[in-house]
Amino acid sequence: MSWLSKLFSVSANVVNEKAEKALDSVVDIKREGGAIIRQIDNKASKLRKSVEEAQQQVQLNKDEIKSLNKQVGAMNQVARNAVSRGEDQEAAQALGRVELFEATIESLQASNDILEPVIGQQLNYIQTLQAEKRSLEVEIQRMDMEEKSYKLRAQMLGGSEGDFGYNIDDLRNRVKKAKASVEAKLEALKQELNKG
Repeated sequence: MSWLSKLFSVSANVVNEKAEKALDSVVDIKREGGAIIRQIDNKASKLRKSVEEAQQQVQLNKDEIKSLNKQVGAMNQVARNAVSRGEDQEAAQALGRVELFEATIESLQASNDILEPVIGQQLNYIQTLQAEKRSLEVEIQRMDMEEKSYKLRAQMLGGSEGDFGYNIDDLRNRVKKAKASVEAKLEALKQELNKG
């Protein structure tokens, strides 16, 4: 092998090595995008769990209110019967219990009045998260296909980093912008929820 062919071989290896390093340093859109999607899924899952707990509490409160209303009716009847028999002490005790039941009903209803609007807001928030997730998944899939095409083109051309005809920083920036957009929308929704 002549020195000229050796030099050409060495320089081809250096160019190929540079191209491989550039390809290795390329952001993995699918992996990074998948991490963002998992964050959204985790957030939505936690919210769903909180909403389910709140809905369960609201239903328990409603059941308790229903039961207490029956007891209020029964105690009012006991008080009326006691008054008609002239047993004022028994009537006073029955009315005392009615007051306790009514205070409890009022507290349970106040709790529901606080929880029910927030449950609705959180359900809307979860739907928004899911819509953002779907939009992001489509964008990630599209960028992943672009990245694969870019890598294949770079491998076939065997060019240097600047010769690939594709700006990897642009790809990174689009992933960052997509993530920032989702986070900004989520933060705005959180602030809206905290106002209510």
